[in-house]
Amino acid sequence: MGLHSYHFYNPFKSPTLWFFLNDPNNNISNDSMSYVMDDVDLYYQPLEPQWIAIFFFFVRLTIIVLGQVIGTKVVILMKRENGILSEVTILFMITQMVFHPILIFFELTVNLIHPVDEVMGPAVCYVAWLFYSFSTSIVLNYSFIAAIMRYIFVVHEERVIEHGKEKIKRYFLYLSVAVVIIVIIMRIIDGTSSLSFINKCYGRDHEVFLIETSSLAVLKRKFWESAEQQHQNLVDKLIEIAKRALKVLDSVQFLVLGFNVTEGIIYKMIFSHLNR
Repeated sequence: MGLHSYHFYNPFKSPTLWFFLNDPNNNISNDSMSYVMDDVDLYYQPLEPQWIAIFFFFVRLTIIVLGQVIGTKVVILMKRENGILSEVTILFMITQMVFHPILIFFELTVNLIHPVDEVMGPAVCYVAWLFYSFSTSIVLNYSFIAAIMRYIFVVHEERVIEHGKEKIKRYFLYLSVAVVIIVIIMRIIDGTSSLSFINKCYGRDHEVFLIETSSLAVLKRKFWESAEQQHQNLVDKLIEIAKRALKVLDSVQFLVLGFNVTEGIIYKMIFSHLNR
């Protein structure tokens, strides 16, 4: 490990390539032919000029500072009000307030140095992936957890009173964290990352991007192609299929929660109960 000049933005200086071609069938002369290509861009690093990365870093930093101010006010309000969503909302807000500042500094590092794992070690990329997965899962699951809590507290009010309001609130706080841990374990078992800045951190973004362009080919490679390899025994094939199934399951839950499909169903049930 160590920081060198080639880890930074280092565009190819010469736009011209010379090719010298020898004719193996020409037994009379040893002369070679030359061919010139002009205006060739041989830049191989996925890095923009430093000023672009720094400029957008400060733009995002300004937005995040405003978000920190709003988030602080929301946390103070939730502690004062102590509503049914107070604990999960505080977790939601604190996660964002911690997550976004760290993320923009990490992305700035990735946009200035390539690859980061050669300079700081692969553990940095792995910790960043874990942190990103935990934070985004907390944020993604918040509306789903909030909808379920409203359903329980409205439709099953008597049972909530019987077991205790504060105890039920604490159960849902534990549930929101447990779901995130399960999702992260699924992703660890799968062992792959589709995040561009994480792949860039490892220096394998070009390997991930330049594979197939066909959607069917990508689907085949992601799900069942590796399970068809002849050198694998039955156990290895089953493990590989299980990994791909977990990948599909993770993608499905991401889409369902991202588009608020489950929340729409839950709120429809709540309104149907109130209109009786």
